[in-house]
Amino acid sequence: MRCWLVLNRLFRFQNEINCVSSGCHSSEQQILNEHEREGGFNPNDTPILCADCHSSNALGTEGKPGLPSLSEVIHKEHGEKTNNCYKCHPGPNTQCLRGVMKTEHNFACQDCHGSVKEVGQSVKNGREPWLEEPSCGATDCHGSNYAEEPGKLFRESRGHGGLYCSACHGEPHAILPSGNDRDNVQNIALQGKVGTLDKCETCHGVVPSGPGPHGIVHSIVDPVLGAIPSRTALQQNYPNPFNPSTTIPFQISQPGRARIEVFNTNGKKVFTVLNAYLQPGSYKVKFNADFMPSGVYFYRLVSGNITLTKKMFLVR
Repeated sequence: MRCWLVLNRLFRFQNEINCVSSGCHSSEQQILNEHEREGGFNPNDTPILCADCHSSNALGTEGKPGLPSLSEVIHKEHGEKTNNCYKCHPGPNTQCLRGVMKTEHNFACQDCHGSVKEVGQSVKNGREPWLEEPSCGATDCHGSNYAEEPGKLFRESRGHGGLYCSACHGEPHAILPSGNDRDNVQNIALQGKVGTLDKCETCHGVVPSGPGPHGIVHSIVDPVLGAIPSRTALQQNYPNPFNPSTTIPFQISQPGRARIEVFNTNGKKVFTVLNAYLQPGSYKVKFNADFMPSGVYFYRLVSGNITLTKKMFLVR
């Protein structure tokens, strides 16, 4: 019985992204018949693989000269009929896109990649499928502070301590926290909570005094008991002036990701105090500025489409 269950799950996954079981084609033979104008196929020369003729960077096949890549023909052909990525990519059950962009921001595949037809057109225009994909560091996404290594994709890039980005953030389509509980198991075991691996003590054993990856400093966020605020607000830090630590009170009226970043008088971001998904409520975040020189700084709260800024003074 156990073996049958394992096989059954395998077949369910296979059927989920099968050209026939997805409801698009009546049979594999019907797909082959679509190619009769190209000369057809020898039915005795099996297996008949699409990537034998159409090159695929994902599969490492060169294809036949003069023919468009598999990604181009699949996306352009199917883009005329559907914009449902799950018809081919795994799938409504597997939920290929299940990370924070889906769970927190309700993104669809098209928000980053474009429509099915646009994906095919971008390949025709010269984009290398599988090797050139949307970038986390794009100016209209997370910005240069979260960029991949030059010439590399997220899945290939390393950052803090030589670790792959995915070691802390999860896989490209399952960026933590993921909607699939199994994706979250490792970080729960390591740091006792879901989400990005951001508890410094997990790897270092102690809390480092300076900024970590992406310029984030260790900070303590505490909820403040009270009524749910009617508006998002940023209060003055205290003490101010301060040396070397201070506390920033703020309020969040809508659930979502909240960031508190510190800038110098030249407008350059010095570090990130907070970058977390928060429920509506009042909070205070405390951080230590031991590594910063004396001077005037600005701290900014970004929550949804609201941006609030205040000034603070560090005096040694």
